[in-house]
Formats: sequence, C-alpha cells, structure tokens
Amino acid sequence: MPTTKPLLAASLALLLALTPTALSAPGGTDEDRPGPNPLATGDDGLLPFPSLHFTRTDPDSATGLRLAYHREMLRGPDGSLPLDPSICNIADGVSPVTPILVSFGADVHPDFLSPSGEQAETVRSGAPIALIHAETGAAIPILTEMDQNNRERAEYAGRHPLCIRPLAPMEMGARYLVLLTRDLRDSEGAALPAQGAFDALRDGGESGKPAVEALRERYEELFAVAERAGWKREELLLAWEFQVASERFLLGPIRDVRAQTLAAAADEGVPYTIDEVLESPNENVAWLIKGTFQPASFLDARNELKRVSDEVVERSEESPSYPFTMLIPPAARKRGGLPLVLFGHGLFGTGQRYLTRRIGRELVQPLSAEHDAVIIATDWIGLSGGDLTLILTQVVPNISRIRLVTDRLVQSHANNLALVELALGKLQSDPAIGRKQRRPLLDPKAIYYYGISLGGIQGASQVAISPRISRAVLAVPGAGWAHMIQRSTQFSPIERVIDERYPDPLTQNFFTAILQTFFDFSDPANLAPLMVADPSQPRSPSKVVILQEAIGDCQVPNMATDLLARAIGAAHLEVAPDPVFGLRTINGPTKAAVLTQFRVPHLLEEYTPPDENTIPKRDNGVHNAAVLQDVAFAQLGDLLETGRASHPCEGNCDPD
Repeated sequence: MPTTKPLLAASLALLLALTPTALSAPGGTDEDRPGPNPLATGDDGLLPFPSLHFTRTDPDSATGLRLAYHREMLRGPDGSLPLDPSICNIADGVSPVTPILVSFGADVHPDFLSPSGEQAETVRSGAPIALIHAETGAAIPILTEMDQNNRERAEYAGRHPLCIRPLAPMEMGARYLVLLTRDLRDSEGAALPAQGAFDALRDGGESGKPAVEALRERYEELFAVAERAGWKREELLLAWEFQVASERFLLGPIRDVRAQTLAAAADEGVPYTIDEVLESPNENVAWLIKGTFQPASFLDARNELKRVSDEVVERSEESPSYPFTMLIPPAARKRGGLPLVLFGHGLFGTGQRYLTRRIGRELVQPLSAEHDAVIIATDWIGLSGGDLTLILTQVVPNISRIRLVTDRLVQSHANNLALVELALGKLQSDPAIGRKQRRPLLDPKAIYYYGISLGGIQGASQVAISPRISRAVLAVPGAGWAHMIQRSTQFSPIERVIDERYPDPLTQNFFTAILQTFFDFSDPANLAPLMVADPSQPRSPSKVVILQEAIGDCQVPNMATDLLARAIGAAHLEVAPDPVFGLRTINGPTKAAVLTQFRVPHLLEEYTPPDENTIPKRDNGVHNAAVLQDVAFAQLGDLLETGRASHPCEGNCDPD
C-alpha cells in the first residue's frame, strides 16, 4: 500500500503543536453512572476491560443495556485521562472482536501465553486464560500476549496489560466470560496477586462491600457455567463478564444505508459527470473514463452519520461528488455483455491511482484486457488519499473525531453500491464514451470484486452487503481494526504521534480497544459473515470468495487475515503451509470460501515481523510481493472465468 510520506513532516509538526481537546460524555445522567468497579485490578479503574460493570440499563436497546464509561471514574498515571471513553456509550455492548485487557502490575510468564499458531490450547477445558460464552460455555479461540509498547520507558513499568484477542467473532447480543486460573505466574515464576473481592465471591466469604455482595447471585450462575465447561471455581484467579453489542446496533446502520442507497439509485438514478475520456491510451484499454458521481449521502456537516436510532440513519439533503475511474477493454469494441469488476484500492490510496499508475498499467489494465472485463473504482473515503493528514491533524488530537474515519467508511460502502448501479445504468451507454456497439456493455449478472489490502479489508464488507457481487478475490485482507492498527507499518506515522502525546501503554491499549466500537459498523469481522447468509437479502447471489494471505505480512498482520477466514467459515485450499486453527482443508475447484497462503521466502529471511502488538520496524515487502505475482493473478483470472476457486500452485504457493 503506498503511503503519503511527503505530507507527513508538515502534518506531524502541526499535530505536535496542538493540545488535547476535552470531550463531552454522550448519553445517560449522573444517576446512570456506575461507581468504582469492585473487581478492578488496579487503582486507576480502567481494567479489566470490557466489563459489565460499566453499563447502564436502557430498555430501548436490543440488549437492554448501554455502555456507561465516564472520564471521572478513570485515571492515568499522571491523573485524569487525556481522553474521554464516554464516546463509546452509544453502544449496547462491546465489539464482537474487542481486545480484552487486564493488568496485575506484572507480566504474565510466556509459558502461559498463546501467541499466533497456538489457539488450540486456548479452547481446551481448564486453559489458564479463556474466553467462553456466558450461557453455553463455548470457548472462543484467542491470542494472548503481554503489551510490548514503550518497554524502554521505565516510568511505565507495570503499565503493560495482558491483551486477550478474540480470533473469531463473538456472538452478537450475547454475554461472555473471561476466565483466568490460579496456574498463572508472573515473569519471575511467582503467583499473581490474589484478587480480594473476587476471592470472596469464589470462596463464599463475606466481602463487607455492598458492590461485591450485589454480584454474588450472578456469580453463582457464572461459576456453574464455568464448571460445566471445564473450569473449577476454586481454580479461578479472576473471572468477569461483559456484554457484546447486538446485531441491531452493529448491522442496523449499514443495512439501512444499503436499503436507502439502492432505493435512491433505482428511483432517482445516480447523478454523474464524465470529466475525461481517453480512447485507446494503450493496447490493454479501449476507453479510460474519469468522472464524478453523487450517490445518496448519509453524512452531516461534521462528516458523521446522521443516526436516528440504532438501526435508522437519516439521508442528508446534499449529495457530495466522489471520483470514479473506469477501464473498458478492447473486447468492448466488438461485443457487449462483459463482466464488471469493482476494484478496491489500498490504504491511503485512490481508485484512480490504482487503475492508472504503475500497478494499474502493469497489472490491472492487462487483467481487464485478458479477461474482457470492465473495471471500475472509487475511493474508500475515511482511509483514502489525503486522509492520513486528516487523521493526524483532526482525529489524534481529539479522539471523539474518530467518526471522521469510521462513519466515512460506511459512506464508502454506500458509494460503491451506487457506483455499481450507475455502471449498470446510464453510464455504460453514455454517448460521451464513444462506443459504437449496440449491445449493452455489461452483463448485469456478472458483477465481481477484486481488492488489495484496504480493498481486501473493506472489500470483504462490500461483497457481503452487495446484492449483485457473486465472485471476489480479497488480496491481503483482514478484520478487526483494533488488532491491526498496532501491528501494521502503515500506521507508523500515527504511532509516533500517539507515543509523543499519550505514551502510557495501558491508556493506548484501552483507547485502541474502545475505538473498535466505531469501526464495527463497517468492519468485516461483523459484516463478512453475511456473505454466507443474509436473511435481509434472500435474493442476493451465492458468493465465491478467495482470501489471499501473505505469510509474514507487515502491513496486514496474519492474525487479522485468519480472523476474517474464521468469520466467513473459509477453508484452506488444497494445502495449509501455515495452518489456521479451526479451518478445514478442501480440494478445488470449489465454490466454497477459501484461503490461499502465499510465501516469499527470501523476503522473510531478510525480515519477519515479531509476533507482538508493536508495529514492525520495517516493511519486508511481503505484502505486495506475495499477491501481485503471476500465480495470484492466475487464481484471480480463473475465478473470473469459471466461477470456481482453484489452487494456483503445485503444492505450496512458494515461488522459491
């Protein structure tokens, strides 16, 4: 994914001159605010996170709850937190893939942690760290690690949380239980400190604290669930419960945006302007069209969604213009009925750049010509060209502005839905293009998708919500933004500023975790399962989807790709050189969702990213090299032609 390095120096200088902005707490009253968490593992009140304690009742929510964090109850190492967690209080629970944080003031010994590749250990009965459904006891595979950020700063010793990362989405609307056993030891081999309030609940002793006693009846139920699942209550060091957000809250906005966008396109059409037509710019392109279009908009003057309720988003009166670029192959001169491929660009890129510059000329345009496919693209606003500067100057100094990113990503999905309808409508026959064939350019039943990096991430969500896309290749995709951000070289500029302004590692992890609430509305961890079944779209075509993973990726961490694979129930195709726990292996050709793993050994020998929650020291080049090679494009081409996923290599996809 290309970066915008020439802009960074000015952006960083401006940002560091800014001061933190105080945030207001939405929703609730002083009476709704919970007191100190009786099971807090530190005097700052932040952890454990998430916790059912920080909720309030709300009969209007699907879960009956809303989050209820407030700034006054939480403290950092230098006093009050510089940011206000109440921005997430719109939610009726936490993300299905939320990071889970707890701290005992000491590191957990590595022998009790389960890094990438060791997820089978985390779902066995009696595992030292586990995440289970609070009713059924079903375990979720997790990655467990100690935070490694700012380890060189001695003043933050003891401020590095244990991070528990769900590697499959939790059930929407359900409650989950985190279990830590007394087997756990610190890095010196000593037992972790006893938790007095929890000990009283576990052992039946009197705590003398009304807040603890109020939990006793519910904890008897939770201990019974844990016992049935294989964890004895007397062996528990700590256990706590939290609420996952409902399907209505998580999927309601995007479903409403989809319905309104498609209705507007059908009833009103999609206004557009053609700005430039290049005829025969090279042998692979008959016409290259650049223009703008005006899809239905759901953003207000602050570039935030106009939410009426958990599942209703108000359409704005104004509809801004967005760019589009379209490639029409030479075959269109002689015939019509061509497939349309919606293309998704990489992080901080643009659709036009990917279709017309180096990658476009060398890869995308030849792909269009070889497979007689029209390719069209717009921008993933929120994380497209120019947005890095916007994030650095507006979001990092004032985290309440995170919706400038996340809500615009939702609008991006509306834009891409409308763009497909535009292409199938007036655009394909516009006389300004100059095509003489009478037969319509496009086959409305042959709508496909190809996306790289961000285009694979948001593309997974786009494919899931599209009523037309039936085939897709998602190159180096992922899910769970809160997990990706700390492990991607693409976020290095943001990390540098965060470290300067908010260096406390516990605070950093806490806010990365709660911000997942806002990414949830477009995160494929939540939307991608709709590829398999979406009751709200019964007429949507079945979808054949290929995930292309680059082993040792420094831009989209493999754990995020594997999370996405689990979310859609993908299978390894033919071979599993780096087996993903929970995925079966099947043979092709197939119409099942599949994962193909690519290795570039010589680049991995030069540098392999660490398996920890820090940004790699450099990019090893695997991200692009793995999926922009001939075999990866051969797999894409085969899917476009046959509608089936085939393994493109003899054995492992290993060019060496």
